[in-house]
Amino acid sequence: MYRHGTSLLKLSRESARGATGIVELGIGIPNSIGIDAIGGYNINHWLFLGAGVGYNTQIRFGSTHDKNDWIVPIYGNLQVNFGAKYITPYVSTRIGYDMNQSELYTGLEFGTRIRTTNSRRGTSWWVGTKSEHLGSELYSILLTAGKSF
Repeated sequence: MYRHGTSLLKLSRESARGATGIVELGIGIPNSIGIDAIGGYNINHWLFLGAGVGYNTQIRFGSTHDKNDWIVPIYGNLQVNFGAKYITPYVSTRIGYDMNQSELYTGLEFGTRIRTTNSRRGTSWWVGTKSEHLGSELYSILLTAGKSF
């Protein structure tokens, strides 16, 4: 990883350029649970571009699951932070393709970033609300919590 005393991959300090990863868990309506992993690059303290993959399943009690009960989207992600304070609102958009349903996947998320300062790099917790769509149909609405590193 090191060449002549410098790292080939610069990890972000939350307010500077660099690579960042985000892991996110969501619980939602109607009875769904989802997880996402996003990797990307902080252009600056307010703009993040990345790509991600997710898994979301509908929880059914007392019945069998079928192909329509889960999605596996692969998507591009654009996130805008409105400021560089310790508590900052954000909006995130996603567009991609669902591998299970073979349909267009879109997502829109609103929330708040809560920065922590006790680590050397600086990391954040993310709390928000996300809506996911397959084609023109609403698939789920999730309350999300995530961690960047």
